[in-house]
Amino acid sequence: MAWLQTHGGKSNEDEGGSYLVSVSDMMCGLLFIFIITLMVFVLNFQEEKSKTENINKKLTDSRKAREELLQDLKDSLLKAGVQVHVDKDKGLLHIPEDVLFPSGKAAIQDGGKRALTILAKHLSDLLPCYSGKRDAERPSICPADKYYPGRIDLVFVEGHTDNVPIHNGRFRDNWDLSAKRGIVTYQYLLEVEPKLDEIKNQDDEPLFGVSGYADTRPVVPHKVVTPEAQNRRIDLRFILASPPPMPDREGGTP
Repeated sequence: MAWLQTHGGKSNEDEGGSYLVSVSDMMCGLLFIFIITLMVFVLNFQEEKSKTENINKKLTDSRKAREELLQDLKDSLLKAGVQVHVDKDKGLLHIPEDVLFPSGKAAIQDGGKRALTILAKHLSDLLPCYSGKRDAERPSICPADKYYPGRIDLVFVEGHTDNVPIHNGRFRDNWDLSAKRGIVTYQYLLEVEPKLDEIKNQDDEPLFGVSGYADTRPVVPHKVVTPEAQNRRIDLRFILASPPPMPDREGGTP
């Protein structure tokens, strides 16, 4: 009986030891899996963080390039005696409203034609330095320190009106009038500088587009009908191109 008790005690101790060894092995395995998972997570996090920082850097670079373009346009036009306003945050160049269109009309006044003639020349000189493909060869007209290809994706010629309803047979409403103003302005720019039609974005698409907003985006809001000259305007909106896609781990694009 004593032998059985002793034998039975050793057997229980062996089983307990084996159990502890198994649990220990299992915990070590789980810890190893956890460490590997954590390492993968950290590596992926660092990779995504790097991608985000790279995209932010490229967006900041593009915004700075657009700001420089707007400032150069403004300075060049001011030297020629044309007053313009720019909004660098929104990428807008605002052409003086008092020289463009009378209320209810889409015919450019003589003062507006002069301003647009000067603007067309400077657009033709500057836009090739900010458009096209990013890996394109630098045009001779672009200084080495002011060459930012592939940054501008689109230039909208935007027509706007005051909030006075149309009362003539030439236009259906202010939407029709604002669109016509944008079209007439772009056509005049193109008449002065036909090369503007040849400028492409990074996808080899035409750089210019036209849009009309009626009285929905006033500079001076009014709750009543007011023939506010500041709202009868043309804006040029410079749209930034998207950053180029990041290469994947195999060296291609996602």
